Order: sequence, then structure tokens, then C-alpha cells
Amino acid sequence: YEEYFASKPPLMQTAPIPLEGSSTVYDYCFDKAKLRWQLWTDTLPALAIPPGSLFSDLIIPTKDSARLGGDKLEGLGLGGMARRGLGVGQLEDREEIDGRLDKRKKGVYGPPPGRKAVVFVDDLNMPAKETYGAQPPIELLRQFMDYKGWYGRDNLMRAMVDTQFVAAMGPPGGGRTFVTNRYLRHFNLLALAQVSDDTLAHIFRTILDWHLTSLPFSPAVRQAAPAIIQATLFLYSQSIAKLLPTPTKSHYVFNLRDFARVVQGCMMLPPSSLPVDGSAAVLMFKRLWVHEVARVFQDRLVDDQDREWLMGQ
Repeated sequence: YEEYFASKPPLMQTAPIPLEGSSTVYDYCFDKAKLRWQLWTDTLPALAIPPGSLFSDLIIPTKDSARLGGDKLEGLGLGGMARRGLGVGQLEDREEIDGRLDKRKKGVYGPPPGRKAVVFVDDLNMPAKETYGAQPPIELLRQFMDYKGWYGRDNLMRAMVDTQFVAAMGPPGGGRTFVTNRYLRHFNLLALAQVSDDTLAHIFRTILDWHLTSLPFSPAVRQAAPAIIQATLFLYSQSIAKLLPTPTKSHYVFNLRDFARVVQGCMMLPPSSLPVDGSAAVLMFKRLWVHEVARVFQDRLVDDQDREWLMGQ
């Protein structure tokens, strides 16, 4: 085998990956039929958004959804599962969960027979640590993981069957802390990378373009859509980087919902409210965008220095 390849080295019959601009090898896939590299975005089917669709119901395919398998990872949970979202602060009251489980037999509780209960815990690392470093809500959850149940207020063990916990948390910082490994060892961890800027621009530009073309907006307003999206993306990225949460500004937490609120606010403008003149219509559309930015971002700021910084962007 070694002598054969030493005498006849293999030749690459396919051109290398054509990296251009900011693209990486992860942006490409191999087309077996044509024996060439192509972008994941080239594999996306043509998107047809039905008229009258709601903003919250739109799902825009991206290179990430194509790379991860599209609809194979669209949902979490199987049909018939009972799902309940709970904040960590509520978990100190055991009755919040116990009251939603049926009694199977003495000391054993669970969902109705034939079903699975999934308890979703958001912001898992938000509880503050006490003097000795413990987090009481986390310790309650860990009791279930270690003993398949927990003690009720009557000091009797309540075993739980057909019940599963799913949790989500952000990176430590801004009020979030580290969670003990004694609890995390029970989980299979799935780390989600931050969505890239070009993917965000693609998602919201597709939505805004669909809205402006499905209604009788002037061509000048439609051409302003890419600039609106890029400006929103820039302001959103700068706010995350500069307006960091502090003990006195703990609400300085920006996420994609804020980006979506700005775009959704711009989509609430009816075409009949704009002037007939194209340049005047674009000016009014941009003024609406400034208003939405001020409503979503500036109204959250608590001092003049932060407001002036935002308006200076």
C-alpha cells in the first residue's frame, strides 16, 4: 500500500474551495453530482412567503439551517409531550411543578400515562449565590437529578417518572453566574454559536423585502430596505458591545427580539401614509426607522450620556 502510493501519488481532480471575501470552508458543501464546491446558500430552495403571513410565523432558511439539516432540527420535543416553561425563581415553590403531575401511586407522580413531561428551565444560571456559594433553586433541581424526585413540604419523598428537564442559559456575566458542575454533569450540553451578521441581514432583509413588494410601496422605498437593515444591524451590534449591563443598569440586555421589533415596527406603516413623491416617501420611511430605534433602544437607557451616544451612532 505504501509502495503503491509512493509510486503513483493521487491527483486532485476537483478544484479547491473558492474562498472569497469573508467566507470560510464552513460556508461550502460538496456537490457530488457536479463534482464541485458550492455555497450552502446555493442549496436553499426558492422562498415563497404566503400573502398575509404573520411576522412571528415566518421562518427564513439560512446557510446555518441548510448546514445543520434544515427541518431536521426545526423543533424540540415529540408529539404529545407536555411542555411547560418555568423561570428559575418559580422553582423554589415545588408546587409549581408538582401541581401539574398526576399521582401514579403512593409517592410516585408523573404526567398522564402514555405521555412525557418536559420541564423547560430558562436562564438556568441567573440565581444569585448565597454566602457559601450554593444556589438554592439549582440545589432543588439537582435533588431531582440525583434521586429522581424531591422532598415535599411534608418531608416525604415525591418520586417523579416520565419527566425530563431541558434548560437554557447564556454565558456568565451581566447577572449570570457559573453553575456548579455537580448539576451540569447530569446534562448533555449543546453550545449554540452566535448568528453571524450576514445571516441576520439575510433573514430580516428577506422579511422586509417581502413586505415592501407584497404591498404597493414605491420602488424608491423598496430600494431603501437594504440600508435600513444594515443600519439596524450596526446599531444592534454596537449596543451589545458598548451598552453593557451593570448593577445600576441590569436591564441593558439586548437580543434579537430588539432587532425584530425595529423591523416589525417599520412594517406597520401602511403604503397610503407615504407621499406620492419617491424621495419624500423614503425620507418619511427613514424617519419612521429612527422613531422605532428610539422606541426600542433609547427608551431603555437611563442617563443622558448613553442616549447621546446612541444618537451619535
